[in-house]
Amino acid sequence: QRHKCGAPVPFRIVCYAAKAAKKLVIPGLKFGVEVSRPETLGNVTSVTWASMGRNYCGSFTIPVTERSDCVRSRSYEVKVVLPGCIKPRYSCEVTCKVMEDAVQYVMAKNDPYSYHGNLAIPQDWTGQKPLRTDAFGSDGSCTYRIVTVTSGKLTVSASIATGGDDNQHFGIVPEKEDGTCYTTLRGQNGICVRHGDYPYVNGQQECVFSSNSTRPFYLKGCTTTMVVCLPQSGPRTVSFWENSSEPIGEATFTTREVPEGPLTIAVGLYGNSAAITSILWSPAT
Repeated sequence: QRHKCGAPVPFRIVCYAAKAAKKLVIPGLKFGVEVSRPETLGNVTSVTWASMGRNYCGSFTIPVTERSDCVRSRSYEVKVVLPGCIKPRYSCEVTCKVMEDAVQYVMAKNDPYSYHGNLAIPQDWTGQKPLRTDAFGSDGSCTYRIVTVTSGKLTVSASIATGGDDNQHFGIVPEKEDGTCYTTLRGQNGICVRHGDYPYVNGQQECVFSSNSTRPFYLKGCTTTMVVCLPQSGPRTVSFWENSSEPIGEATFTTREVPEGPLTIAVGLYGNSAAITSILWSPAT
């Protein structure tokens, strides 16, 4: 697991002894948690209480504090202690799992030498709570680098205003791709949709959509959703849903010609503004 020293470490109960299910289905059940670190430097032990629902599928935090301000990888032993009031001599096996830390795989691009979309990612963000930005934009042409994903499934919805001309773009570029003009997204290594035009994949326009239509894509005055899938195995894909705040139904356009390495989600604008209305992430499968 990975955590910032002094910050809460999230865990989730993922299963418990099936034979104990009827005994434990009590709304608001409280239980204790003991955490120890089996290392030569000594154990770190702390106890906390949490209130869970009927299926014990919530999350709770362990306030582990260490003598450092850096981010480290540690191995912990976790034990859930059920209160004796349930049944004094009853023993129940409970399995805990460290929750995926989305911050490891999704990084905000707050580079002071580049445009970015004022996105802040909380240290304990696990990808399930939507992140969003304030509106950003300028009178000229620029590419706003919002966030970089290295693994998993990232779902991003962008709302593009009605200003400027047709040079409004939404898509991805490789993390190390240079360029501040909106044309970066239409470049050799970019994938994007452009207002009033066909999608661009690695510098080439794609005129066939998933519905086999040959019409332009529209961005201005609506919300577009993009899903970037970077699985552990299998094809990498980038998909777009036109005029939709969620990836519902068949994607308007999908490509498998996705560059290798970390990918940066970006919005390219000319004389216009935009806002990211939702960013969600889930681990790679």
